Amino acid sequence: VVAMQKKASGLMHLGMRSPWLVVGMTSLPSRLAGILPTLRSIAAQDRRPDRLVLSLPRLSKREGKPYELPSGLMDFMRQCPWMEVHYIQEDLGPGTKVMGSLDWLAQIAP
Repeated sequence: VVAMQKKASGLMHLGMRSPWLVVGMTSLPSRLAGILPTLRSIAAQDRRPDRLVLSLPRLSKREGKPYELPSGLMDFMRQCPWMEVHYIQEDLGPGTKVMGSLDWLAQIAP
């Protein structure tokens, strides 16, 4: 608990509110092109997240192919600096969203 509180206080320099809201997501290469409506919906919320972390492995175990970010997705995420892609080493299936977000937190918190 103390370690998480220290990490939380360290995130204030990123402009996050307290308590802060981080949304973790992942996808499959075949579904990545369809994620844009979801991201637009999240961006339009009255209380949007302080950070949205789209965790992706370099290679999908399930589909056996690499992730290629569609240009429309990259353009939209550039307009929303609170959204980012976080690459992780291993494909953990649906757990990638949680473990990727925790990995992101460990990397950015002082």
